[in-house]
Amino acid sequence: MSTLLNFNQLTTGYLQNRKTQEVSTQLSALLRRGELTCLLGANGCGKSTLLKSLCGFLPPLSGHIQINGRPLEMLNRKERARQIAVVLTDRVDNPLLTVAEMVALGRSPHTNFLGKMKPADHEKTWTAMEMAGIAHKRESPLNQLSDGERQKALIAKALAQDTPLIVLDEPTAFLDLPARVSVMHLLRKLCKQHEKSILLTTHDLDLALQMADRLWLLGKGPGIMTGAPEDLLLQGKLQSLFENHGIEMDPKTGLFQVRHSCFQKLRVEGHGYPYVLLRRALARHGIAPAPANHPHPLHVKITGHEVPLFHLHYDETSLVQSPSIEPLLQKIILLMKQDPSLFQDHKHFYNNPNSVQ
Repeated sequence: MSTLLNFNQLTTGYLQNRKTQEVSTQLSALLRRGELTCLLGANGCGKSTLLKSLCGFLPPLSGHIQINGRPLEMLNRKERARQIAVVLTDRVDNPLLTVAEMVALGRSPHTNFLGKMKPADHEKTWTAMEMAGIAHKRESPLNQLSDGERQKALIAKALAQDTPLIVLDEPTAFLDLPARVSVMHLLRKLCKQHEKSILLTTHDLDLALQMADRLWLLGKGPGIMTGAPEDLLLQGKLQSLFENHGIEMDPKTGLFQVRHSCFQKLRVEGHGYPYVLLRRALARHGIAPAPANHPHPLHVKITGHEVPLFHLHYDETSLVQSPSIEPLLQKIILLMKQDPSLFQDHKHFYNNPNSVQ
């Protein structure tokens, strides 16, 4: 795949009180045609400043940006608008516009100074709404749309602009999970079926890992790390970027999860999906699963195939038997409150066999 956009030794920033304020330095990366690229990084690391620089809204302090082989600073405003469409998280200024009217605004770089649309422009507008899956709402005012529908309408406006590159700032912010997945599927479809190049910022780490062709990782220091999500995971780049933010990577799934502080251990025998869910429930309460051979008389055993059954035992005595995790968890929490040392020193059980009721 050929390169659409690239930048080299870029320094981003702005002027503040007549002083130069650097945000990111030594940034070099490329954006390929037909790929979905996600820009990741913690708040305040300079993602928005980088996007503004790449779109021509903010001049870089140093370095070079090229799009389609041409220096970005050599393009006037209308030429840039024919190369890059931008979708921001800002609310639409006129919420009474219909979807069709708002999407038609995307044709402004291709119309004359009066904004008069030709039949070809109307066709582009209709095609854009169909591609974004929002044509059925074309006569609806924007203030009557759901957040997910409004986001698709904004993407349709960017499609109507008919640019090779679409840049989006947090396109899944404020959306529920089904809407986030739907928008990401749409963006990926635009890359693969319509050869659009898409660059977006997101805090939705799991979706980015599963949907992006390429990741750009921006940290507090100089430089930017780039590569396929799987390669960055293998190299430990993603783990190092987020290691101090209370999350960790699950090596079995390649996805990130909340890192809990566990101060107690409990022997757990089981496997598969029921074991994963029980381990997660225990971790919320500071309990880590111990191996099956751990010498602890209080233990959990998971049996069953089609329907799991959770057993809480003290030695051979059954304390709880349930197809649900909640009753098991409630009993364990009760025991923790009664005597936390039960989970820290197994000898306590032998000295106080009646402490477990």
